[in-house]
Amino acid sequence: VIDELQRSGRLRTLIIEIDGVKQAVSMSLRHGNKMVALYAASNNDYNNLGKLLNVETIQEACRLRVDEISYMTGMQWKAQWQMKSEPCITMRKPPGPWPDQSS
Repeated sequence: VIDELQRSGRLRTLIIEIDGVKQAVSMSLRHGNKMVALYAASNNDYNNLGKLLNVETIQEACRLRVDEISYMTGMQWKAQWQMKSEPCITMRKPPGPWPDQSS
């Protein structure tokens, strides 16, 4: 699924490097005017790197002018960021191939 999202231009990947070494990464899906944060990981040896990754993801959503960004995570985390709680939606791979949206 990730490969198809990347080929279709809908996968957004953000990487934070420190001294040339990747220390944090996030993957998000852009669909129309919505963005869904799918996965993120960071090196816990660096304080607040995960928070920085969240801020960068939000800034990327703003640069893309999306109307909505959703984090697929626990409701308590969303409440701390004053986000609206919603039930998790299951995503299934649609039949391919997808049209090229890069042009």
